[in-house]
Amino acid sequence: MSISRADFLRTLPAALGPRQCRINQDIVIVEAENFRLTLLLSDEGVRRIAAMTLPVLKVDFTFEGGSRAQIGKFMTHFDRCYQRGGG
Repeated sequence: MSISRADFLRTLPAALGPRQCRINQDIVIVEAENFRLTLLLSDEGVRRIAAMTLPVLKVDFTFEGGSRAQIGKFMTHFDRCYQRGGG
């Protein structure tokens, strides 16, 4: 993701909605209705494009349980919360 760790964590509550999470350094555990999500965050990196620099944060998603529909609905909401507009 092209986002800093601080911005990722600041946006996380909106992306999770009413779900609670536990954060332990690089691991975020989300307990949802019928599934559990573990997010593994990398160290923050930088992507350089000419003179521009962008933050980069690798986020690995691991789901346990839940249906494809539930996970798809969750991910659609999650992705929308992290979308950034430009123009």
